[in-house]
Formats: sequence, C-alpha cells, structure tokens
Amino acid sequence: MKLIRNNTFAEKYVFDNFTQAEEYLEKKLLQMNKNSDIDEEIPCLMPLKPTFELAKLSSQKVNSYGFVKVDNNSYSVPDYLVGKTVLVRNYAREIKFYINEQLICTHKKKDGTNEVSIDINHYLTSLAKKPGAIRNSTALKSIPLLKSIFDNHFIKELKKFIEILKENQDKGTDNLLDVFNQYLNLSSNVIPMDIVREQSGAHIKTKGIISAYDKLCVGGRR
Repeated sequence: MKLIRNNTFAEKYVFDNFTQAEEYLEKKLLQMNKNSDIDEEIPCLMPLKPTFELAKLSSQKVNSYGFVKVDNNSYSVPDYLVGKTVLVRNYAREIKFYINEQLICTHKKKDGTNEVSIDINHYLTSLAKKPGAIRNSTALKSIPLLKSIFDNHFIKELKKFIEILKENQDKGTDNLLDVFNQYLNLSSNVIPMDIVREQSGAHIKTKGIISAYDKLCVGGRR
C-alpha cells in the first residue's frame, strides 16, 4: 500500500469526487504494471476464491410514501411494495433492495444526511391510475430535460406520456430522452424549462418530496 500511495497519490491527492479518484488510481496502476510478468505467473496462482459480499445487511419496511430509509437517507422503491419488508444491501457506493431474494432496484448511495434518491419508474403504477399527478410530480422534476419535454409536448397527453415511460422503463435516463426525442422528431438539444432548485434546508426538500408523493399515491388525500 505504501508503494502504491507514494507512486500515485503523492503526485495528486485532491479530487472532485470518489469516482474521479478511482479512475485516477486505475490509470496509475495500469502504468505501474505495464511491464508486469503477470501473464507468466497466472498458471502458478491458486484458483480465485468466490467474491465476498462487502455489504451491510438489514431488513426495512417500506413506508407509506414508498421510501426506505438507510443511514438517514431515503430511497424510493416500486410503489407496490408499500407496507412490505425488503432486504437492504448497503454497499460502499450503492444500495440494493431485494424481496424474496429477487433484486428490485439499485440506487447510487447518498453521502449526506436527510437526502432523497427518487426514481420516476417506481411511480408508474400509481401514475397510470391517476395521470394528473404527473404534472407536479417531484420525480419528474428531478429529470429537468424530461420535465421540459413533458411541459412542451405532453401537457394534454398525460396517458401517452406515461405509456411511453412504462414501455421504456428498462432504459437509462439518456436513452429515455432519446426515445422521447425520436417520438417527437426533436433534436436532442432541449432546453430545460422547469428545474428543481436546491432548497436551503434538507427537511424542506424532504417535506416537498413526501408531499408530492402523497398526492401521487394516496389519491390526493391528506
């Protein structure tokens, strides 16, 4: 470890985020091992042992808003799991949720406190029952470009918008935007019109998200 540290982080040790540090380390390790004889040594090595799960396990109940709280942060899960208990695997950089040994969803781990990670795909069942809730959905506002597409082209076609979401819920955000742009025959250069702005207090942010989800999943009743 001392050798690696001296040959990598002695030169550069300030990074914007953990991912950037990982990428820098990987690049440096490749440089350090470019003249390695590892290919000749591999036949003499012992078989690789099974991968260890470096995760903290816990069972958590999904609250009435469809969130699971892990390390003081809230993560959304599919709305049909409200009231059920899920298995949580808390890794260093991601959180995975299981039920009956089946992976349900994965979130990038939040580093702060009282932060919220929300996925619009988790609300599609409720949105299909109450399409009007999409207009003020915090989940939609969390994807500014998608919110812009909705405001400009689907404000009167709520069911169609939700239908496209459901048909493409296996796609990542970038691919999903491409699907909508192809559907509308738009260029990919869409200007966001309604961006969720950061609020001063984490409790205010959480309260807003919970309020929006309440309207979405509980039929607007308070």
